[in-house]
Amino acid sequence: METKNIKAILFDFDGIFADSEYYYFLATNAVLEKIDFQIDEERCYNEYSNLGNGLTRDNEKYKLNLSKEKIAELKKEIQTEYLSYVSQGLIKTYSY
Repeated sequence: METKNIKAILFDFDGIFADSEYYYFLATNAVLEKIDFQIDEERCYNEYSNLGNGLTRDNEKYKLNLSKEKIAELKKEIQTEYLSYVSQGLIKTYSY
């Protein structure tokens, strides 16, 4: 990809340009399914994406017995899964 002509990059963290939260929820549960664990959308948005500590808290609360290394690995897998949705063009931008 040619990058020398890029003048700006926009980041959308709250649904202004695209509704991406639902895909983060799907990615999170796709990865958590590997450890036989699932969460609902509200918890995903509030604890996993907004606070970023949902998996660590759930590990303690539900005694999932995940090491810090495994938690870090799962978080990376969630990001990889989410980026696969982005690269597939599944996350559509709003038209204003």
